[in-house]
Amino acid sequence: MEKTEFEQIQSQLEKYQFSSLTYAEYEEVETYKIICKTPELILILGYNPEAKQQEYHWAANNPQELIKKLTEQDCFVTFIPHEWVKKMETAGFKIRNAWHDYFMESLENVKESKTKYPFLQQNECEEAAEVTVACRGDSRGFTGQTKEWFQEWIGEKEGFAQNRVVLTERNEKGKIIGLVCAGTYGNASGTGEIAWIREVGVRPEYRNQGIARKLITQALWYGKCHGAVKAFLAADEQNYRAIHLYESIGFKASVEESQIDMIKSNVK
Repeated sequence: MEKTEFEQIQSQLEKYQFSSLTYAEYEEVETYKIICKTPELILILGYNPEAKQQEYHWAANNPQELIKKLTEQDCFVTFIPHEWVKKMETAGFKIRNAWHDYFMESLENVKESKTKYPFLQQNECEEAAEVTVACRGDSRGFTGQTKEWFQEWIGEKEGFAQNRVVLTERNEKGKIIGLVCAGTYGNASGTGEIAWIREVGVRPEYRNQGIARKLITQALWYGKCHGAVKAFLAADEQNYRAIHLYESIGFKASVEESQIDMIKSNVK
């Protein structure tokens, strides 16, 4: 898709009641192809490398128009309105994930850990990816990250998030057994930066030792040191174990509705 086509689509979004393209950046969808562009529906399709699946983005006023054009199997559809879910399920779609936002409203009481957690280096990105792949199945919609994703996270200096790092926990042989990605981003209210916590992962054989809690706490301290006054992370609504951990640290669920992505699969 050419940038001019993307900009034209963006300029037309206000004509549709619902859309998954509101916050999309051209760089995220430049390899996508336009499937449909009518007064009733905008639909584009492409490969999402983070999700490792084909993905639909769309704009529409009712689910019927969208459902008629969703012909590809094993492709997921982002940002489905909650009131459309039942109709989508009737058409053979199922919820892939329901991401809910969690915020820690103040980092005032966050203290530095006595333990130092080394930052991930570029030559360790494949090992970091292996940790996240080992966590597949812990949460709906999480497939693990790639070496390239980690290289970009710690190597890219521009983008939505700044001060991006990966904090790691290692065993006695120096093998990475746990990690958390951290960064900061701007607060629209102008009251300070927000610490972004994501990709919390611990190898299964090292769980129940408090590693994730310690990593998150240190990531919060890192964010605080870089000007953050509050923190954000997201979790699937059914990832109860992770949610319990986050809430025990001080995160609280947002009052906003979850981001629901759905998928139609041949797999029974």
